[in-house]
Amino acid sequence: MKLSLPEIREESFEVKTSIKNIKKMHAYQLELAKSQEKLASVQDGTLEELTKAIALDDMSVINNAEKIITEILGLNKKEVDKLEEFDRGQFMNLQSKLVLSLQGYDDDQIDTMFTEEVDSAEKKVQALKNEKSTTTTN
Repeated sequence: MKLSLPEIREESFEVKTSIKNIKKMHAYQLELAKSQEKLASVQDGTLEELTKAIALDDMSVINNAEKIITEILGLNKKEVDKLEEFDRGQFMNLQSKLVLSLQGYDDDQIDTMFTEEVDSAEKKVQALKNEKSTTTTN
């Protein structure tokens, strides 16, 4: 599968759905699950414990996502530097697209998922605005 990331490189990246890459993807997903378990284990803790757990979880997610993106796309140092300039939304969208492509989804299916997600989020925002406006007028 070709993955176009003009912010990093002019030519498209070739994402191979090899067993090696699929194993990396599953290892990444397991790390995310472990991180979430750790976070869940401190839900009843103090504010300090919760703050620390959230920060550790965020760092784990970012570091593990950067690692899998770098390895699977074969990024060099300059490209990693460009990747690190992405905002959080761009970065998480990229890791989601990469994981979905390794799970066998094609570009059209992935684009549809992202479009539906954006549409759903926009509908939720609009519903909240409507709810707020009816609450303030009553």
